[in-house]
Amino acid sequence: MTPDEFRAALFALYGPHTAANAAKDMGVSKRSVERWLSGKHKPPLWAIRSVEKTKELTAVDGAVAAMAGFR
Repeated sequence: MTPDEFRAALFALYGPHTAANAAKDMGVSKRSVERWLSGKHKPPLWAIRSVEKTKELTAVDGAVAAMAGFR
């Protein structure tokens, strides 16, 4: 996942309060996420994997809801 993909994924998953919401979910400070989003610091591998896994689970959840007629 490139830095731009990481940034785009966080915005897609967490919306307008991206840094605060992502920080809460990942158990890190909001400032850490802001540094990753700004490009000042590269996100650690575990954070990238966490975002990838969340994207996968969100896609699966949406697919299941669609099959059940909820979306």
